[in-house]
Amino acid sequence: MIKVKKDYNDIPSILLKEKTRAKLNEIIVLKKATTNISYFYHNKEVVDKLKQIYHNKCAYCETSLTTTRGEIDQFRPKSKVTENKKHLGYYWLVFEWSNLLLLCPVCNRNKKTHFPIENEINRIYEPILSENPTFTKELFLANKSPLIDEAPLLLNPEIDEPKEHLYFTKDGIIHGKTERGTKTIEILRLNRAALIHNRGKIIKDIDNLLQNSLYLYIQSKKGETSIIQYLNFVFDTIKKKSLPESEYSLLGYSMLNNFEDFFVNNLDEDNIKQLLKKAFHYYTTKIELIKEFSEQTYLDKNQILPYAIKQIQIENFRGIQKTGISNLPIDTQWIFFAGNNGAGKTSVLQAIALGLWGQADTLDKQFGNSNIGIELTNKEQTIINNLKSNTNFTKQENFVAYGPSRLTMQSASSDNADIEENSKTYNIFNDDGMLLNIESELSRWSQIDKFKKRYEDTKILLIEILNIKDIKVDEKNYKKLLYQEKEENSKKAYEWLEFKNLASGYRSLIGMIGDMLLRFYKIKVNENKNPKNIEGIVLIDELDLHLHPKWQKRLVEELSSKFKKIQFIVSTHSIIPLLGAPQNSIFIKVNRNIEKGIFLEKIDLNIKTLLPETLLTSELFDFKNITHKDLGDFSTLQTEYTYDELLFNNEVKRRLKKHAEKENYPTDLFE
Repeated sequence: MIKVKKDYNDIPSILLKEKTRAKLNEIIVLKKATTNISYFYHNKEVVDKLKQIYHNKCAYCETSLTTTRGEIDQFRPKSKVTENKKHLGYYWLVFEWSNLLLLCPVCNRNKKTHFPIENEINRIYEPILSENPTFTKELFLANKSPLIDEAPLLLNPEIDEPKEHLYFTKDGIIHGKTERGTKTIEILRLNRAALIHNRGKIIKDIDNLLQNSLYLYIQSKKGETSIIQYLNFVFDTIKKKSLPESEYSLLGYSMLNNFEDFFVNNLDEDNIKQLLKKAFHYYTTKIELIKEFSEQTYLDKNQILPYAIKQIQIENFRGIQKTGISNLPIDTQWIFFAGNNGAGKTSVLQAIALGLWGQADTLDKQFGNSNIGIELTNKEQTIINNLKSNTNFTKQENFVAYGPSRLTMQSASSDNADIEENSKTYNIFNDDGMLLNIESELSRWSQIDKFKKRYEDTKILLIEILNIKDIKVDEKNYKKLLYQEKEENSKKAYEWLEFKNLASGYRSLIGMIGDMLLRFYKIKVNENKNPKNIEGIVLIDELDLHLHPKWQKRLVEELSSKFKKIQFIVSTHSIIPLLGAPQNSIFIKVNRNIEKGIFLEKIDLNIKTLLPETLLTSELFDFKNITHKDLGDFSTLQTEYTYDELLFNNEVKRRLKKHAEKENYPTDLFE
């Protein structure tokens, strides 16, 4: 049994329908849960949501439900409570989302209608209702008064922390630390023979693995420091067993936190015991920057991204002593890093790339002392990567990274199919990175039937982002594309140009977006998607490079609207990209001083209401003097919001002054 996170506001639609409300009203009037009501909460939507929340495991015994049918039951029983024969049951909570659990058939049978509480005087016999009984939401929540005040003895995995009430011993038996823990074990029969057998087998298998690894270490006759090489896999195995999605993960947690009791104390040789203790201590303390999963936060559940960074922790990396940012909302499409030249923005982006990929091409040895921890959501699961530990490190295929040098594409003769795996991070660590050639690929797609839709979709996407007239394959050289720009605010078009003759801003965008699409298309989750539906994470150093201010703003707007399932993590020296950023973007200032080294500071800005000069003088950019260096008299400073407004006001003043001269008014009257 582990604690799970259920959003009590994210209610399955079936539970909110008029038909369900009508049935609930009927039940409340009768004071009895009628027959044939399981239809409402055994609905596929309810089952699927609970399976996701409970990692497809029984809420109590943690048996996997991949091979056995999961059943939905109420935490507070809908029928007569066993401990109190007079209590009719919590019939008014029969459809309450915070009262529904996912159980295996055995635990469901054992639970029956048991619901003991600390003191019977606190038991609630009937719902406390307002005028409309179906909308008294707060009164029905399992974690709110008055229900929580009953003080149930049965643990609720959505409210209680099982680690505080339960623990395992090396025989696979679960014990109660508290009365509530003991009562829960008793009611659910969590020490039934099948469970003890399954848990005992896990312990035995790990113990055998440990014994074999120790034997190999002893046979190697290597020094003490090498023991960790032989035991890493054993420790990794225990760590995996403690992950929320693993079967019997509370047992894994117990093994991890009571390693000596489970695996060390039964050894015969004291010197091996001490070595094993040292190795495990090194494994668990030295190397993991992020040890536990954090809560998921978001502003809008409909905007949650399939891939999103939740936490960044960095130690001993390129001027960074120790810094980090946590509690990043998983619906944040843009994370902006700002800071002075040399503050360390590039180092932070490089660290994130390492935390996602695990290596920097052939540069790993330069980072021997560095440690980086990244927590992220990856589709429906949360992943923690600790670079130095190599513990459960999961390489994230679905990201791309770009340094400031992104003008040069591979030649048309290069084979884009032969992308080396280690090129994933090359561009963000090196100035000579070559972008994959989108031109040759687009040309190839245009000639192959199965790729023609991809060609058209990608071509349209590029035209929209670049705001140009058209793109076509060069008839003289089918491996080249021709681009036709258009006059701003007009349908008139300029002549066709090759890539090399385009302005650097256009080349930068075509090269980077083209490379991004090609790399994402080579990942299975994206290979057959329209480019606008591609999922992943994109890192870009110096986003504003080569771009006119209008383009800096427009690019963020375009990328946000065209790639709604991509999280962009970028550095910038300019305030202008922020003017195009979505409302829930995150802004992080990168600071640097001798005492702390490079460190991060989250800055809260309501960008929707701020003018550029306000952003410039904010903590994020810290530009305190934004007037001209030769400005002497501040009374002459013109403070209009736009240049058009300034021209208008100047013209008004000119005409008023001319009028004053004609009518013999004082000449300074209209100054």
